[in-house]
Amino acid sequence: MAYACDSHLVKNVADDKLTASSIFSKKYPAFKARLSNAEGWSPLPSQKNPWIQVDFGREMMIIAVLTKGMGGLREWVKKFQVKYSNTNLSWTIVQNGSSNEFNANTDSTSLVRNELPFEVKSRYLRLYPMDCHNYCSLRFDFIGCEVTKSETEITSSITPTAAKTTTTKAATAIAATVSTTTSTDEVDKVTATSTQFLTSTHSPDSSTIMSTSHCPCECVNEHHSTLTKAELRARLVGIVQNLTVSKKTTSFYKRSKISAQDNRPQVLYVGSIGIAILFIIVNLIVLPDLFKLFHYLYQMRNL
Repeated sequence: MAYACDSHLVKNVADDKLTASSIFSKKYPAFKARLSNAEGWSPLPSQKNPWIQVDFGREMMIIAVLTKGMGGLREWVKKFQVKYSNTNLSWTIVQNGSSNEFNANTDSTSLVRNELPFEVKSRYLRLYPMDCHNYCSLRFDFIGCEVTKSETEITSSITPTAAKTTTTKAATAIAATVSTTTSTDEVDKVTATSTQFLTSTHSPDSSTIMSTSHCPCECVNEHHSTLTKAELRARLVGIVQNLTVSKKTTSFYKRSKISAQDNRPQVLYVGSIGIAILFIIVNLIVLPDLFKLFHYLYQMRNL
């Protein structure tokens, strides 16, 4: 059944789900990159290949990208690339022409929409500014919708009761084991263990056990779709990463990013004017007293 898939997705995510490779200062963090924000996100000028990322928390279908420049300043992104991932470890670029780049903005206020050449189904997405005017500052949103059950369900010969039992028991066993897993080798062990568990809980009446190089059984995830051994391993790696505290969430890291000196021409101009005004005010207060002091000393000298 056809349905509309044209929702603004970034505006609904939590602030901590919007992250970036760097921020210019605490005035321009990643969560200010929403289209509704009056300013925007801006990375450090010295950063090579900066990016801004959104974690939707679940698989979404993306069909287009919306971009704007920095609010109130003549800064915008002229070209960008898009990458996606379901594990936040390996990333795939959205192919678009020879350079895989999308043409974006020509000013800081206009809203530009770029349709993706194909529907992207992913949990994590990144936008990479490639060419910018003054600074790589932007506001953005992804257009799409949540991937529904009917889009991910794959017909299986496992009975519904057996599939439900297998999924519940496997998920419990995997979660209990992964909670103490920290290395890639250990993830492989968990993958092998979970595969054996799924095999042992397969319905005894089923005669469709696979004999390929993938799982010896049809591993069923929460969407009732088959998972290969590689996909199961990728899922476990994602769980391990989610259980790991990123250094970017520590207060020390955040202070190092928001303490960058603001060298924008506009900021330096305003700062120079402020210093000049302060100098004039000080002179108006101090100079009359200095003049009286010099005059008194001159009279004392002529006595």
